[in-house]
Amino acid sequence: MLSNLKTHFFWKFAFGDNAIFSGNMDSAYDIVQNAVKYSYLFFMMLVFLQLSNVEDYQNMEILDPVWPIVPFSGIPPVALALIFKSTMIVMLTVLFFLPRKRLFRGLFFIFFFLDISLGNSFGKVDHGTYLPLLLAFFLALLPGEKESNHEYKSILMYATAQFFLLMAYSLTGFWKVFWGGIELFTKDVSLFSPLTLRNTIIYKFELTGSTLVGSWFLEHYVIGYIVYLIVVYIELFAIVIFFKGNLHKIWGGLLMAIHIGIELILGVNFYQNVFVLGILLVYSPFHMQTNFKDTLLSLPVVSLVKGMISRK
Repeated sequence: MLSNLKTHFFWKFAFGDNAIFSGNMDSAYDIVQNAVKYSYLFFMMLVFLQLSNVEDYQNMEILDPVWPIVPFSGIPPVALALIFKSTMIVMLTVLFFLPRKRLFRGLFFIFFFLDISLGNSFGKVDHGTYLPLLLAFFLALLPGEKESNHEYKSILMYATAQFFLLMAYSLTGFWKVFWGGIELFTKDVSLFSPLTLRNTIIYKFELTGSTLVGSWFLEHYVIGYIVYLIVVYIELFAIVIFFKGNLHKIWGGLLMAIHIGIELILGVNFYQNVFVLGILLVYSPFHMQTNFKDTLLSLPVVSLVKGMISRK
């Protein structure tokens, strides 16, 4: 079935040297199934860690309900939190034994979505929940085992989840460059200034206090600026590596390192995103091993320059 996509305007790029569909698809399907099991184990741990937050809702009122919570705005938040989390635990328990049942995957996504919406209905948005929600959404769309060609459809859906994950990071890099270009002409400090990371650290420290690693980068802001430019490169070109199976693990590790660095420098924790990156990229079913030279020549920009030289 996948071979039929070789003429597709988009998926045709998934075939060829080091491309994601050039490997063993039977092995890829097995990895996808294992990834589904590991994902729901992660979600169970995530729900368990958040159970202690239920008591925080006792003395809270919904200030600005997001649209999924509007129909429930008359119900006390603590009751909603208990219902949502209890239902998720039940669904996850069932999924441990029946991970291929789309019904339970769909129900888990719905209540996970409602639980996140409830948390975002008090005037503050938790950005750390976006990628886990994306993962839960695409897992819910995986076909059931009785559906025809479910193996290949599962592979395609998993690849689509990877695409949107990488797209999210590329958009992050794009807006950094976009606003950096505007601020270059409107402000004293922009993305293209060596002071950009230093100013970000100072602003964050004024709000939440300092960190050891962040304080070091304040004193060595030129090194921090170089690191920041590397981060922008990794984010901006994340979508470019989608079709390159030999870069999935590498880019997954680099994006995880970015989140670890943000935690150490700014004290902002996105541990949920680290797991999603681990599942979708580091544990990618399309990974293939290449030597150092081929890997280097596959890097974004480097591969473009290589192609331009080869045409001459």
